[in-house]
Amino acid sequence: MLRDCPTRCTLPVQDLERARRFYEQILGLAAVEEFPDGGINYNAGGTRITLVPSRTPPAGDHSQLGFDVQDIRAVINSLESKGVQFEDYDMPGFTPEGHLVNIAPYNCAWFKDSEGNSLAIWEPDSAPSGAGMLMFGDCTTEANLPADDMKRARRFYEEMLGFKALEVFADGVEFELRGQGRQRPGAACEPVASPQQIRGGRSAWISLAGTDCAARSTREVSPMPAECPTNR
Repeated sequence: MLRDCPTRCTLPVQDLERARRFYEQILGLAAVEEFPDGGINYNAGGTRITLVPSRTPPAGDHSQLGFDVQDIRAVINSLESKGVQFEDYDMPGFTPEGHLVNIAPYNCAWFKDSEGNSLAIWEPDSAPSGAGMLMFGDCTTEANLPADDMKRARRFYEEMLGFKALEVFADGVEFELRGQGRQRPGAACEPVASPQQIRGGRSAWISLAGTDCAARSTREVSPMPAECPTNR
């Protein structure tokens, strides 16, 4: 069954060298496989992140990939010191703290990669600060997909793909994936961080989020420094 299969998140890139600098130099991921067409595989928390050459830039209007981080404020400071600029969103009903937005029970923040793909980081708001950061390659990851119709999405993933709902939330549902990971169709507007539980070991899951969004970005992303060398 598909829920027992390994998962991967595929991200389009227009400049492969620039994207490699971002994922290897900024996020610290190591390439585990390269393809003749220029595609590259990275491993993060049990999910394969695949960069594929594309002439079409990503829309960047929903979080395509997320990381379950540790000590989120320290992670934000570390990324900003490397030239990453975080996205600030006007989300009705939520009061931001710097770049953080509390979507109980999680603190969340968003930024874009060098190619315009929207990435998210989150951590339970009950987590103590100063616990020390995890490398991005060791973080649980989540691939995100937009869903226009929650009920239709649930029918597809439950009846067609055989996924089993793990938890139901006010803004969506998470499905168990590979016995550890979870997949969540979400009804709330994007950007949205999927509720999750910290568990031992690595896991990988997919989130579906609604596309009727009232939140809008108020900040542009800083480009990658041109002088940053490429890891080969």
